[in-house]
Amino acid sequence: MVSMVVNGGYVGSCLLLVQSSAKHSPMSTPYKDSKSPFVLLIKWVRSLFRKLFKKPVDVQSLQEKADAGDRDAQHELGLIYTRGEDVRQDDIRAMEYFRHAADGGHAEAIYTIGCLYHHGRGVSADLKAAIECYGGAEEF
Repeated sequence: MVSMVVNGGYVGSCLLLVQSSAKHSPMSTPYKDSKSPFVLLIKWVRSLFRKLFKKPVDVQSLQEKADAGDRDAQHELGLIYTRGEDVRQDDIRAMEYFRHAADGGHAEAIYTIGCLYHHGRGVSADLKAAIECYGGAEEF
């Protein structure tokens, strides 16, 4: 139940509802901006729920699985290093894990690499490479 509320559940739906209604309603133009107080409040509440109900991650066991070639573990470690959860935040190391997972055909890892290229995190910003990754992820 808590996971549903936090991970794309009620709080996430509120944020999506605000963003989508802003596209279609001239009355809600203040909510188009991601820096509007209401959107920031929803994002803060979502992050608060994630912190309060976060399950501890066993980074060492994930590391062992990733070293053994588990693509899901490699992708998960990439996410952990990108967010800095239970480890020091390191986009370069995250990119390494995403690349290992992507080499094995992990679609989410390919997409995430595109996001990192798009925003220049751990690599130089490269929109062309980002678009290629987004297209590559679609193939899976």
